[in-house]
Amino acid sequence: MFNPLIRFTILTTIWHKYKENIKSTIATILALIFIQLVYLDVTEYLQVAEQVNLLVYALAGKWLLVLAVLLVWLWGLKPKRKKSMNDTLPINKKIKTEREAKPENDPFANIRSKKRLRSRGDVLIESHNKK
Repeated sequence: MFNPLIRFTILTTIWHKYKENIKSTIATILALIFIQLVYLDVTEYLQVAEQVNLLVYALAGKWLLVLAVLLVWLWGLKPKRKKSMNDTLPINKKIKTEREAKPENDPFANIRSKKRLRSRGDVLIESHNKK
């Protein structure tokens, strides 16, 4: 009873995760089949036309196309890396370090100079202890 549901769930998960890779793989297979069919037609034509010396160029062209299609496919299959914090920042904006920040314009300068910061919890504990 649950077998079709589990199978459908697994297939849906795989599809959502690898949709682009599956589409590019199918397109690559179709392109390779098309290249092979064109090559067969060209070789048959060259044999009928008795231009056998051009078969070498047809074979070389076929394999160059096959290699090009496979290289494009492999280049597109690279796993998508997760964006790090550095990738999300704009290139032209730089983070100012403490030395670069001007102290006269820094609204948090007084907080940085304190030895101990009080949190809301500290304030609540102190007010509870006073009662």
